[in-house]
Amino acid sequence: MLNDIKIHGYLGRPPELKEYKNAKGETGHLVNFSVGVSRDMGEETDWFDVTFFGKRAEVIDKWFSKGSQIIVSGRMQADTYEKDGQKRKSWKLIGNTFDFCDSKDSPRGQAVTETDSFTAAEEDIPF
Repeated sequence: MLNDIKIHGYLGRPPELKEYKNAKGETGHLVNFSVGVSRDMGEETDWFDVTFFGKRAEVIDKWFSKGSQIIVSGRMQADTYEKDGQKRKSWKLIGNTFDFCDSKDSPRGQAVTETDSFTAAEEDIPF
């Protein structure tokens, strides 16, 4: 895959789970969140808007919160919109896979303290 990106950072806002209907009328889930990635020894932060679909969206909504550390792999997608009469472009990462990064001792969250039981209980998730 030529359009492939991997980022490692922290969620800048809580995941926002939404329900949608696809072209066939089937209901599914998507989740949107942002990830901040530090650059230049923490002097600057780049922000990425991230979207996941399906079962992965539900898992992220359940196990991650603002401040959780995550590694995301996926593809970049450009969205165009108009603001003040001018066309603009924004970039979004469409997630394919993700990894938990917080340690069990992390003050950030329950998201990872139960990772082992999550893996055993959710075997039907294909990642």
